[in-house]
Amino acid sequence: MNLNFILDDTNFPLKERKLPDLCADRIDYILRDAAVSHEMDSLQKDYVLAHLHAEKGIWFFDDLASAQFFKDLFRQMDKKYYASIDAAAMHVTVGFYLRHALEEKYINWDDLYTTDCLVLDKIALHHGHDGKLRLLFERMNMKYGFFNDPDNYHAHTHCKSRLVDPLFLDGENLKRVSDVDPGWAEIMKSGLEPKEYFIRFEK
Repeated sequence: MNLNFILDDTNFPLKERKLPDLCADRIDYILRDAAVSHEMDSLQKDYVLAHLHAEKGIWFFDDLASAQFFKDLFRQMDKKYYASIDAAAMHVTVGFYLRHALEEKYINWDDLYTTDCLVLDKIALHHGHDGKLRLLFERMNMKYGFFNDPDNYHAHTHCKSRLVDPLFLDGENLKRVSDVDPGWAEIMKSGLEPKEYFIRFEK
């Protein structure tokens, strides 16, 4: 098979689609993450999979109730994990820590192509003599609190929002949840806008 064909996601619509559509990647990570974080139990997982179908390159649910359940689960995960201030703080603290280590030449760019453990172990050798590095490490491990403060912040960042508007079977026709749920249609108007944070650390 031609390599360019394989690398082109448009040839595999079940695998990747733009938000707010469902795709295999989105279904996979939401079910895994929701299970690990205990936001969904095994019965709910079985419920989703029992009502989820794929035909002609399109994912859809066989009724409105299961589509509603899945979009609500997705929104819950987005608010608590993917686009939350906790996620934003994780992104910036890891970035600050690695940037400082690179600037001080504790690691080099090639190290970033190894493993997390090797990189962290290499940087940790310098915690004892570099107070800023140690502070960044403690922030990265959530030793200190943080909050959103647009007037006085250490980091300004954005988190990608993830919401889905699933298709479901209504008689013989496919509809989106937003087609029949005005509340969800209103949320979808701005729901995919990135979340903006101005993070201030307590130390």
